[in-house]
Amino acid sequence: MRSISNKKLFSTGFFKRNRHGATLLELIIAMFIAAVVITLSLTVFSDILKGFLFQENQARITREMMETKWKIESVLSDIASIQTSSANSITCFKNGEDTSVIIDFKNDTLYIDKKNICNNLKAFIFSFKKKVNYGSWVLLWDAQLKSGRWFGGAAGERR
Repeated sequence: MRSISNKKLFSTGFFKRNRHGATLLELIIAMFIAAVVITLSLTVFSDILKGFLFQENQARITREMMETKWKIESVLSDIASIQTSSANSITCFKNGEDTSVIIDFKNDTLYIDKKNICNNLKAFIFSFKKKVNYGSWVLLWDAQLKSGRWFGGAAGERR
C-alpha cells in the first residue's frame, strides 16, 4: 500500500478549499451567532433599564414622602395645646401664640388656618390621646400619598 503525503492530498483538490469567500453555510452560521449575541445584549440592557427606572421611581416616592413628613412635623411640633380634635381637623394653640389655629385636611390638602401645607396627600388621619393622670397629650397621625404609600408620626406636649 502506497502512502500519500498530506501535501499531496491538499494540493490535489480532494481537500482543497475555495479561498475566494465564505460559503453560504458559514454566512448563515455567522448571522445566527450574531443574532443570538444581539438578542442577549438587548435583553440584558432592557433589564438594566427597567431596574434603573424602578429605582428612580422608588427614590422619587421616598423623597416626596420625606419632604411631606418634614412639612407636617414642622407644623405639628409647634402645637402647645389642643382644644378640639376630629379625624380630619384640630383646633389648637401654637407655641408662643394666644389665638387658636385650625389644622384641617380636606380635598387632598392639609391646611393650617386655610394656608396650604401640602397637597400631595390622598388621606390624612389624626388621633388625639390625652393621658388624664399626667395631663399630657400626644397626637398621632397617618398620611397616605397619592402614590399610595402610608407613613406617620407623632407630636406631643413637651414639659
